Amino acid sequence: MPIYEYECRGCGERHERLERMDAPATHDCPACGAKAGMARRLSAAAVAVGGGTAPAMPPGGGCCSGGGCPFAR
Repeated sequence: MPIYEYECRGCGERHERLERMDAPATHDCPACGAKAGMARRLSAAAVAVGGGTAPAMPPGGGCCSGGGCPFAR
């Protein structure tokens, strides 16, 4: 499930919610009580760029030594 950011149109309160993708885009504000005052915001973290995947870390993790790191993108 994705984490969505919300901001109240009335008081400016902000918070995050972990919820299903088909959840309503508005909620009541917990700070001021405005009905459907919390509106979903576009989050930079929610925007996926590219379709590739990063290479897997070597066993034991750790840092690459001596040159270009295949894990740095």
